[in-house]
Amino acid sequence: MQNWDENLFAQLESGEGVDNNLKTEVTNKYVNWYKYNPTQQLHDSLTAEAIQMKSPDMYYVRREFVNIDKILGEDRESKFTKSWKIAAYIDSYANYEGQRDFYSKFGMMSNDEMTLVINPRLFAHQTDGGIPVLGDLIYFPMDNSLFEITWIEFDPFFQFGDRPQRKINLVKFIYTGEELDPKLQRNEGINLAPDADLDLEPIRNLDGLADTNIEQYEEDQAFEDEGDEFIESFDVVNGRGSPFAQFP
Repeated sequence: MQNWDENLFAQLESGEGVDNNLKTEVTNKYVNWYKYNPTQQLHDSLTAEAIQMKSPDMYYVRREFVNIDKILGEDRESKFTKSWKIAAYIDSYANYEGQRDFYSKFGMMSNDEMTLVINPRLFAHQTDGGIPVLGDLIYFPMDNSLFEITWIEFDPFFQFGDRPQRKINLVKFIYTGEELDPKLQRNEGINLAPDADLDLEPIRNLDGLADTNIEQYEEDQAFEDEGDEFIESFDVVNGRGSPFAQFP
């Protein structure tokens, strides 16, 4: 066990102070969490600072809706054109959560999940002043992974009388032809490296790899058209329709 250094904290002549409070009080009697804004602001600032200390590099990519299908509740034409560098704490410390990588009847599946913790005030300052929204993306350059937001904790317990943090659940993003061309937004007063926008290049490389506007089964139709010149068509009836097989 680590030795406790009693000289670490400043001591008042009266003997009061942080160290004395730890020894004599169950809770901190100098802190009022409820309906006392200065204490709440202090806790919010400490939470934001802790998140900035532990956050790896990551980018928030806002989803923009183009043509929402009000019946199915989706937008196949949505696009991603704006991104911000943000700070968030990775709650999943050791590795990804979820079922991870596995083989199924559909082939190799990747169901990696993770949980982030953000400070709402810090997040708004570092992005467009808004809040995270379901369907938005978060990109991690450290392992070139792209995640989609699937759930946001909006109503945590109010044990501190305020919301200094919120949890965000993420799952690996499945690209289905959306426009992926995020440009790094540089908010005034926030220091970013001149070449920070290059971190987003792997995302932009995905754009156009799958185009949902291409005619479905176009390749199959091309094979059929080419084969019409030398393939004799026939109707299969009870398994005996082949002109190359003789049945008694």
